[in-house]
Amino acid sequence: MNGHREIVQRSISLSLVIPTYGRGASLSETITEMIGLLRAQRETVDISFEIILVDDASPDDTSAVLRNLCARYPEVRGAVLAANCGQQNATLAGIRMAEGTWVVTMDDDRKNDVRDIPRLLAELAAGCDVVYGVPAVESQARMLRRFGTRVKEHLLRRICGKPSEIRLTSFRAMNRRTADRVSRETRSKAYVSATLLLEPVRIGQVPVWESPDAVSASGYKLPALVAQLWHIAVQYGRGPFARLFRKQGEPCPIKETFG
Repeated sequence: MNGHREIVQRSISLSLVIPTYGRGASLSETITEMIGLLRAQRETVDISFEIILVDDASPDDTSAVLRNLCARYPEVRGAVLAANCGQQNATLAGIRMAEGTWVVTMDDDRKNDVRDIPRLLAELAAGCDVVYGVPAVESQARMLRRFGTRVKEHLLRRICGKPSEIRLTSFRAMNRRTADRVSRETRSKAYVSATLLLEPVRIGQVPVWESPDAVSASGYKLPALVAQLWHIAVQYGRGPFARLFRKQGEPCPIKETFG
């Protein structure tokens, strides 16, 4: 294992951060496919990469699968959170671990294609601080999810000054300076894109392919949607009401790390 790790102890170009929860049945296949595609890209693009998986205290055997992936692939590192902290805080934990010049975040459901990553990185090289991958074709998302996205983006425009022409997604790339700024976030219920928007930032977006065969997820639930909107309003709002309820907190504790 140590010998494998020494192979990748070099300058990392790309850190791919993937928060995961309850994916014991599908995570191994997902990551194996990603690694094959990323290794194939190295034949045409000179890039070294690491994949950072953060298990958000899953109730199934996701942590065991993560441990096996770290033992099998020298490019994979992992962490298991001590408690369920939510996707946003799990993503932050991964960003804090990332060593790459560029940091890319994406979901664990195979919705996005790692072959689109070079297009995001090209926009970073052109001068952007963060670049979002936006579906080239609108997905047939459930009505509640579409409604939640619209409300959330409206809230972020009001609170954080999100440009109206920019669409926010979990598939995004950021440069090292921006990733370092995000990693210093101290809000107890952080929202990564809101943190990105708190300071002047050059934002880009590129159309990306979205798989219709993504691994099924639990989907949006109304209580979770309401809670997320509440946290954004309280944690990032500027008025006295928001400041009254806002809490600062320590990063979500990590139970163990692998790789």
